[in-house]
Amino acid sequence: MEKYFTTTKEIPRLGRFYPGIIEDTLLFDTAKQHVLRKQPWNLNQHVNLPASLSISQRNFHLSREHEGGGMHKVVTSRLTADVPRSFNLSLKCYAMFAEQVTNSFSLDVYEIERTKEYTFYYKNYIDIEKSSAEAENHTLLVFQEIVQEEMFLHATYDLTWHIRYHQPNGEAYYILVTLPAPIVYVTCIDANELTNFASENSSVLEDRVLGPCPIGVKQLCLWLPINVTTDGSLQFSWPVGQSQQQLFVTAVTCIVTFASTLVIILTVIK
Repeated sequence: MEKYFTTTKEIPRLGRFYPGIIEDTLLFDTAKQHVLRKQPWNLNQHVNLPASLSISQRNFHLSREHEGGGMHKVVTSRLTADVPRSFNLSLKCYAMFAEQVTNSFSLDVYEIERTKEYTFYYKNYIDIEKSSAEAENHTLLVFQEIVQEEMFLHATYDLTWHIRYHQPNGEAYYILVTLPAPIVYVTCIDANELTNFASENSSVLEDRVLGPCPIGVKQLCLWLPINVTTDGSLQFSWPVGQSQQQLFVTAVTCIVTFASTLVIILTVIK
């Protein structure tokens, strides 16, 4: 059975927000700056709560398309929402996608750093060499600006997912591996205004989380979770070995290895 995060509370490394208090255990990494996790982060007080709340209440839809064969799947995620003609996105607003990296998949953070222009953070280093039985669940945070085009908002990004080796199965030659949809948050930044979070009504701040800001270094932003409709999780059919054939495969492997070694030795002697 595939294990993956299903609720906001299960996302690691995102802190709860309390007026005037920043959790000192928030740890985030980038591919280039591991030292960030050892340094204090500051609260960005330019988050505009009314604008963030307005965006979070829109009816967003998340569509996901994939291409690529074998173990490498390029998944494009597109977040969209309709807005009335009178709507004007006057501030810089961003979406934070909390991608749930289950033990069936891996993401190469150095590949992302080389090939992508968007900001991202991750919980702990993701070892791409481990099998699904050895791997752990991870969270990757991807940040994209929300752009308005006429009467709709959108934010798009793509990631290359790598399916891990899975243990032999005693029942089927193929299994279904599930890639869950990300959990999405939104924040809006107003560079000209400061927000006094301590004066905000505590009920307004319920279910809000602290996460890295999409801009700036060592800055924490207040993020609002949004409800999105999706077409469901992506599923891929993946071949696995048969556990009842383990003895036969092991024997053949040993014989072939021994024979090849013997041929090499005889060739060198001659």
